[in-house]
Amino acid sequence: MKIIQKAIACCLGVIATISFCSCGFFGAKELSVPAKAERLDYKERKEESYLAFKQATDEFSAKLTEGVYKISEKDENLAIAPLSVYMALALATECADGDTRTELLSALGVSYETLKANVSKLYRALNVEHKTSGVIGEKTLGKVNMSNSIWIDKSLEIKQACLDSLSQDYYAYSYQTDFLNKPNLANQAIESFIKRQTNGLIDEDMNFDDETLFVLMNTLYLKDVWNEYGKDIARTENSYTFKECDGETENLRFLQGKYISGRAYQGEGYTSFYTQTYNGYKIKFILPDEGKMMDEVFTSENIYTLNAVIDYSEIDDEKREEYYTRCLFPEFESEYDGDVSIILQNDFEIKSIFDIRACNLTNLTSGSPVFCPEVRHVAELKVDKKGIEGAAVTVMPKAGAPGPGEYTQVYLDFIVDRTFGFVLTDSYDTVLFTGVIGDV
Repeated sequence: MKIIQKAIACCLGVIATISFCSCGFFGAKELSVPAKAERLDYKERKEESYLAFKQATDEFSAKLTEGVYKISEKDENLAIAPLSVYMALALATECADGDTRTELLSALGVSYETLKANVSKLYRALNVEHKTSGVIGEKTLGKVNMSNSIWIDKSLEIKQACLDSLSQDYYAYSYQTDFLNKPNLANQAIESFIKRQTNGLIDEDMNFDDETLFVLMNTLYLKDVWNEYGKDIARTENSYTFKECDGETENLRFLQGKYISGRAYQGEGYTSFYTQTYNGYKIKFILPDEGKMMDEVFTSENIYTLNAVIDYSEIDDEKREEYYTRCLFPEFESEYDGDVSIILQNDFEIKSIFDIRACNLTNLTSGSPVFCPEVRHVAELKVDKKGIEGAAVTVMPKAGAPGPGEYTQVYLDFIVDRTFGFVLTDSYDTVLFTGVIGDV
């Protein structure tokens, strides 16, 4: 009898805005649906345990971003969704035991108790729809939707307690399919799921073969507009010269963000400021100083630091000036498709889950030996005059306002006119996308 060894294909990504119905897909049988999730309230967001957990996700995001950037082609635009990778590893943690679980928790930067207590809060914090009302009725203009799922071969003996935990604590769907005998049909079911969950942004075969026993997958989808009712953002009247990573230049009319209180943050070798969408999602730009290369400044330390900045020096008491800044930036598209397992092994010390002799996933199954052959991450992000949209799948002390006339108001422009990095967050500074743009 053929021994099936492959265990997990962990798929992480930015996924769909459409709620997934409880009807299954052709080629897959639905075993369980996620527990009902209520929106995270303000009090829960401010709990110390949740803030510490969010900090751990931010640290992971910064470290993974640097790792992916180091091995990526520097002449191509890059975008990843590190939080999606984090969530997929969290799913694997629930299935694991022994050293495998210990390594995963160490990489995630939390204890098992902390993960169990807060992972559902993170899910509830992110899943939201932003609606607006008009003469034609209510319309959804912005949303973030995260989806977790596990896809299990029909031959695999599974432990119901693990599936129940995935459903209750991780809001995961469970599906049964036939990788062994009908891999093409299994792939079609997963491809349909991903396509539906990403509003069609991710539409490709994950190519799971007949040695696959199960797949863990996180999906995350983001969309928002710049202005109410989806009106186009203003462009600059004049063109700006953008210097690309290869030294070539493009003359473009930039997108023109709204004025935001404060001045650009000056880091070591770079400056940073942000623009935001109608519902508060932020694109935080990392602009290298003249003479600096992206490699020198796009580091995990800088990514984490700039995402934590809350003081943008809006007041200069000595000069009696109050500052407002707007970002002028180009439209851009970026993407990523690759196996991040080498980064997880080398930078995060996750070893055993990728080793057939050491992998311990006995919390889910005590049947055939299983391991994870890869962690594929696919992401796409587009920023244009309408707003932002992204998807990925792998298999975030202000003084009181001054009185009128006390300060001179100074309006500044933060011009993103050369290769830049970015961190895209929600309004609470939870990292959703990161990347580098060198070609517009």
